[in-house]
Amino acid sequence: MPRCPDDDTYEGHYNLNYLEEKLVFDYTGFNFNQIYELDIFTYQALLRDAVIYKYMETAEGQKYLNKCWILEQTKPDRAKLRERFGKEG
Repeated sequence: MPRCPDDDTYEGHYNLNYLEEKLVFDYTGFNFNQIYELDIFTYQALLRDAVIYKYMETAEGQKYLNKCWILEQTKPDRAKLRERFGKEG
């Protein structure tokens, strides 16, 4: 166990081994055995929802999710483009 009682700074040198499982546990209440018995598709769907739920809890997280959503868009928002640049022709 890492321990340093004299230093309150955390620089991210330690990685969690079961972070994804913990997120699914917190979101669903399933114990680790139940989580490990899920098929991969259900597990990934629950993990996705758990991560989104966690981000939705804070204003900073919501801002991050909005950025992610914008980056996923593949079609232009024609209404916004027309609003900003005017109509073609």
